Amino acid sequence: MARILVIDKEPRIQEALVAFLEPLGHVLDTLSAPEAAFSKLRKQQPDIVFAEAENSGLELMQHVREQHPEVAFILTSSLARKDTAIQALRGGASDLLVKPFTAREATDSVKRALAVKEGRFEEAVALRTTTAPTLFLAREGSSENAVAVRKQIEKLLANGPLGRLLITGAKGTGKYELASLLHHERSESVGRFVVVDCQKLRADAMRTQLAYQSGSAGKAFVEAAGGTVVIENAHLLPDGLQVESLESTEGGDDSAQTIFSTPEDLAALVKKSEFNADLYEALSEAHIHLVPLDKRKEDIPAMVDAILRSSASLEEAARSKTFSDAALKDLGKRKFPGNMAELEKLVVTTVLASAGSEVDKVL
Repeated sequence: MARILVIDKEPRIQEALVAFLEPLGHVLDTLSAPEAAFSKLRKQQPDIVFAEAENSGLELMQHVREQHPEVAFILTSSLARKDTAIQALRGGASDLLVKPFTAREATDSVKRALAVKEGRFEEAVALRTTTAPTLFLAREGSSENAVAVRKQIEKLLANGPLGRLLITGAKGTGKYELASLLHHERSESVGRFVVVDCQKLRADAMRTQLAYQSGSAGKAFVEAAGGTVVIENAHLLPDGLQVESLESTEGGDDSAQTIFSTPEDLAALVKKSEFNADLYEALSEAHIHLVPLDKRKEDIPAMVDAILRSSASLEEAARSKTFSDAALKDLGKRKFPGNMAELEKLVVTTVLASAGSEVDKVL
């Protein structure tokens, strides 16, 4: 049994969650406004909070988890947006449920959150996290890099848990999206997708998240419960923790797969004695490098097609539109310092602003 706080402006969502969860023995409190949550939390701390991502849920989660990290958050959203999913997972949400969600999705999400809180990790692994779909543009196209990336992804997914993987590439090339894809497209049920950003943590906080202490795995691996731990900006790992990472990320059937992500050239850092050579050698056994968009402009037409087919920001009616040869040529001439995300934003905004079935001018 758990005490659950539901914060949602829609009475029907409050009522649905009460109907789904109270028969299972859970005790629910409901609120319409997130501002009222703090006084409620001062009186009695819940085990789980349901909150709307678009109604200050992300901000509420951040504030509450700073003081009460043991409270699990399940965010809900009316929009299956990639950026919402990324913010939710990076902020420590247990799940992101896209409305309308089913009774099974809600109850499984609660079961999984409680299993992680109570250390029942085998049970947690059996309950797959529900998140918004990820659009990974870097695998689209016929360039040498696109073909190589597709082959590497197919091989990795076919071989089961990754153990360790290194993803390199400049900012915006899709490192996070690739990690998310490799987590959510694994054939077997998996636990959580946990991100540790070394650029945002002090050395002691990194150690708490990633290192074995008193014979126990780091917090990130415990929370992942057999899922995926992403170590972003891995070039900033402290020297001692780099050495320990060789042991803590060994992998195995019951272990979290660990993805090291960095925009830096680790081989160059090794030559300058700024990164551990043994860890780099281990990471080099499975390495995917993503090329900036400006170096693979021939893939833009295929990426535009993928955006039209799959972007969560487009309604179904907009997906039938096409880009003229002139519009595609215009895109090919542009600079994309923001890489894939900038291309997707430009394509989406252009499509939404266009009146006809064919887009002949890019904004």
